[in-house]
Amino acid sequence: TLKLPPPNTYAVQAGDTLFGIARRHRVQFRSLALLNGIKEPYEIAPGQAILLPGSARDWEAKAAPVRTADLGAADRGPSTLATERPARAPDPTGPAPRFVWPYVGEILSTFGPKGPGRRNDGVNIAATDGADVRAAADGLVVYAGEELAGYGKLVLIKHADGWVSAYAHNRELLVKEEQAVKQGHVIAKAGSTGAVETAQVHFELRKSGRPVDPMGVLPKSG
Repeated sequence: TLKLPPPNTYAVQAGDTLFGIARRHRVQFRSLALLNGIKEPYEIAPGQAILLPGSARDWEAKAAPVRTADLGAADRGPSTLATERPARAPDPTGPAPRFVWPYVGEILSTFGPKGPGRRNDGVNIAATDGADVRAAADGLVVYAGEELAGYGKLVLIKHADGWVSAYAHNRELLVKEEQAVKQGHVIAKAGSTGAVETAQVHFELRKSGRPVDPMGVLPKSG
């Protein structure tokens, strides 16, 4: 099943380069630069915190098979970060983007604990294979690929004020990294790629690296 781990941070050491950090943590250099807002000539300084989406090895290790009929596609085991805590839903009157549902359908798995040592950091939505998956808000695509075990075809979009949204298990990706998208833009076609058995959309929202329950942010009517 899909388990999107929380982003880590890495403290830059003397002699580090952004390319070296990307290679060490097995993430794409371009994605790392975009996620951190670092532009050419990609200068970094000792002590600077670099946000990491999680190495491919870490993500793969957390993708232990779970029957989707029982738990849904995004239930995951204990975090490797002792400090990780789900963020509370933001004040709706604040500057957070107005998110919309990426797809409207039956909720297969909600946010939160799903048994001993497991929880879902997002929601899983039953979908029609090939249906449109839409961007929840304006943003910049920082990842579009399928290198991460269990996720299938995955899109990550960075939004204003430290927000990131994730869309997984797609059949087809319709956007590329560094592409700006508007809310409602069709970014993918729903599917069952990765470690799931039925067509569905796994959707997550994170604020400054912490998972936020989408049900407390998205419109009540879907």
